[in-house]
Amino acid sequence: MRLTRRVPPFALAALSWCAITAVTAPDVARAAALDFVSAAIEGESGVRGLAGVLQVVVSPDGRNVYAVGPASDAVAVFARDPDDGALRELEVQRDGIGNVDGIADASGIAVSPDGGFVYVAGAGDDAVASFARDAATGALTFLEAQKDGTAGVEGIRHARALAISPDGAFVYASGQTSDAIAVFSRNTLTGWLTFVEVQRQGALGVTGLMEPLGLSISPDGAHLYVASGDQSALTVFARDRATGHLTSRSPWPATDLGSVGVHSVAISPDGRFVYAPRQGDDTIGIFRRDRASGALELEDLIAQGLDGVEGLSGVLWAAVSPDGRRLYAASTLDHAVVAFERDPRSGALAFLERQHGAPGRPCLAFARSVVVSPDGRNVYVAGASSNAVVAYRVGEPDRAAP
Repeated sequence: MRLTRRVPPFALAALSWCAITAVTAPDVARAAALDFVSAAIEGESGVRGLAGVLQVVVSPDGRNVYAVGPASDAVAVFARDPDDGALRELEVQRDGIGNVDGIADASGIAVSPDGGFVYVAGAGDDAVASFARDAATGALTFLEAQKDGTAGVEGIRHARALAISPDGAFVYASGQTSDAIAVFSRNTLTGWLTFVEVQRQGALGVTGLMEPLGLSISPDGAHLYVASGDQSALTVFARDRATGHLTSRSPWPATDLGSVGVHSVAISPDGRFVYAPRQGDDTIGIFRRDRASGALELEDLIAQGLDGVEGLSGVLWAAVSPDGRRLYAASTLDHAVVAFERDPRSGALAFLERQHGAPGRPCLAFARSVVVSPDGRNVYVAGASSNAVVAYRVGEPDRAAP
């Protein structure tokens, strides 16, 4: 483990979150790394389904953006403008409307690699719901819901997060109050799910699964990484690519560094580095990944207030751009999205700027999720307390190091 700086404790403070002006590293002149495009806000221009929005994803073809609003019990479907990335709402799928089931308190969402299906974690229904996706329009059609305690399904009480294997054959779901990960096989033609197994805290030596909140699968499909909020740990499971079966490896407790609140995991496109935002001490941990074993070695910490870094108070979510050149982080208490330049060789991060939202609009309150479009041209951020999804265009800042 190599630490390049000592991390002191930081007080968590809510800052102003409606200014559009970027905050950059001191004494460095830069063009903007992110340019505001538009904001879809609950109740404005007919937008619905975004109350308490927790997660946003982009379809693999880049045509659509999907967002889950737990307070709306809904999935909001947007068309994405291919030129500037602006969003236009197409429809809302709501729990209990029509035949839709399993998305009460919708908290997580994932799109299959082929773009044909969308899966939603319904925390209030203890369920994972399946939708077919129209490739031309992005519209969704409800298929089925897998519910905890039904037909042998286990491990998804308060279903919170989803991850799909790179080959699309398996879906993994975290059950926050089950302290477990459920494994489903996926019919790639119909999109339907079949329960396979559950990995549960304390069973057969499994540790690091107290309140699992975030899931991420390595690009090679070899390992599943789990962020557990209660234990403040990163846990790795080896994946059997043929069966989807998980084998537990040792967790890497964030508590060893005085950190708490690990909610998400981001992996670089080449699979060499893992990034873990730590909400409790306003840091992002950078881990080097052994691609054979999945083991993690802490390389560095990026911390609020050090080396000119701003905007990481209550950092909760991170996403790496498809080309590996950028990392974006969403912070709940700074109500902001932060852009970093990333060195693909070393995994190191250099602070670029902090963005608070739209001109004069409180649209990133409790920023909860961030995602990059497949073409790398846009970044979308969910502001949970603003009931909003904000679209940014990716700029090209000067290369001078902060």
